[in-house]
Amino acid sequence: FLGRCKTVGSDDICVADVLVDMSSALQRTGNNVDGALELNSQALRIYRLLLTQEDGDGRAEGANHRANQRKCKVCLAGTLQNRGSMYMEKNNYDEALICYADAMESLREAKGKDHPDVAALWAVMGDANVVGERFDVAKDCYAAALEAHRMRGLED
Repeated sequence: FLGRCKTVGSDDICVADVLVDMSSALQRTGNNVDGALELNSQALRIYRLLLTQEDGDGRAEGANHRANQRKCKVCLAGTLQNRGSMYMEKNNYDEALICYADAMESLREAKGKDHPDVAALWAVMGDANVVGERFDVAKDCYAAALEAHRMRGLED
């Protein structure tokens, strides 16, 4: 990992991806959520930094740059969603919901409001609100998930 950082630089998307993988592995062991949160924070910092950068010639445009920005937004959303699940493990529902809301914003920007991943995240937010005993909000989240599926024509 350290050799890879020296090759690509410590603020490269590949480094952030590895940090996310390490964070997820640490979370799965179940005995070091705080360590997982720290690695997750480092990855979030990189994704956010990359989202503020312009392309190589100083312009924030071009197909390749837009594709990289979209990938960063998707990665940012996934990392925030993982962070939310870590906070759920710590019974910190308010922080989890903040992470999920931030993930939703990034995911909707990257994939659109009717994407199945957006619908799935609405359902996760609904579940988190049920656990936090915010039943009216949970109902709204589940309704949004259903609406996203309807918009895509994926009703069950």
